[in-house]
Amino acid sequence: MSARVTRTVSSPAGRSLASSRVRGNLVPQDKGAIVLDIGHVHTKLGVSGEPAPRYIVKSEVLMKPYGEILNVWDDKYINREELYLILCRFLHKVFLEYLIINPREYRIVIIESIVSPLNFRNTLAKALFIHFSVPHVCFLPHPSACLFSLGSSTALLIDIGLKETSIVPVFEGVSLIRSIMQTTTSTSSLHSSLQLLLHEHCQVKNIANGDIHPLSDNKDLELTSSTLSNIIMQTCFVRSLDFGDATPPDVCFPINAQFSLIISGLVRCHVADILFEGCDGDVSLPISLVESLLLCPIDCRSQLCENIVVVGGSASLPGLNYRLLEEIRLLCGNSRYQCLDALKFKFHELHSHPNYTAWQGASIIGAVESAILERSITKEDFKLLDYHLPDWMSCNSQNWGSLQQVSPQKIPSSQPGKVIQTVKSGFEQ
Repeated sequence: MSARVTRTVSSPAGRSLASSRVRGNLVPQDKGAIVLDIGHVHTKLGVSGEPAPRYIVKSEVLMKPYGEILNVWDDKYINREELYLILCRFLHKVFLEYLIINPREYRIVIIESIVSPLNFRNTLAKALFIHFSVPHVCFLPHPSACLFSLGSSTALLIDIGLKETSIVPVFEGVSLIRSIMQTTTSTSSLHSSLQLLLHEHCQVKNIANGDIHPLSDNKDLELTSSTLSNIIMQTCFVRSLDFGDATPPDVCFPINAQFSLIISGLVRCHVADILFEGCDGDVSLPISLVESLLLCPIDCRSQLCENIVVVGGSASLPGLNYRLLEEIRLLCGNSRYQCLDALKFKFHELHSHPNYTAWQGASIIGAVESAILERSITKEDFKLLDYHLPDWMSCNSQNWGSLQQVSPQKIPSSQPGKVIQTVKSGFEQ
């Protein structure tokens, strides 16, 4: 009987880019803009023109009236006034505690989801314009920001978030809204799968006396979401379909100064299987991807398949893209997806960590003054629009158009002797 090998992983101090940089590094005023990517777990913040965010902090803030730490995306903020106070406190921490700037002197770039709640984005804009008096705010769609960092205008974007995974086809810079697919198979699914496997197959080692006992016997040891994320990123990987019954070595993962986990090799290679099997009755990542392709126009499919981009925190799992490619090829043998069999599937190699690819793209855009100004909204514009931001679903042509009046133009029609008169004053409702 061969002896098993146990390796030790360095202590998960939970260090992010924020912990490796000196807080209070002043931002020079010749920089273009402050770039913020407010995610459900972490917020990436920094200065345009730089390759990586200066800080990655949790999207939460201590609110003394509530006596607890609150996440800015928490669903229990039904009252808009409460959300406004929380966002003001959070942005105060961002501007004055981390970046140490006067927000009135800088343009702000906000990376947002194309399905971001209207209440959140309007309240965020109100906090920036009214409370902090920023001069310009640019709300940049997440897919556009991701693609800008790659220098591409067409891609099939897979964003693995905390609570859901979104598949967004982007063709020539335009998001194909009708073809977007979303599934709850996401990072939370990985956390649930890992917690279940750990209680079934892992042991806890007492560092002081060396005692080892099953994790299920130690009910006082709590595994937080942050700890689970560290375990996944530092010890786990995605196995290929031809991996077979091979089992990688166990690893010893320190949790705190008193205990460490002996993580079975079985757990390390099987925890990511949930992404390809689906969870809670929802579909898997490969099925969501091919279903999204079926909803795309036929002429777009070839370019989309050759430009697949996977972003998000869990996108950095080793072997994820290769396993996705294997699963897609298997699905193409199904009669439903046989029309995709002749297409070539290729994945982009990212120039940054998948967790802040969108931030890097927004940093590039924010460094170009002309590009950021033509996409920005000012405080005066926001007031004229009755404190509501225009979006891709609805535009107030009367108010928004009055800000940028353009004289009527006469455009020749396809029929001789006729002209079509148009006024470029905004979209008609």
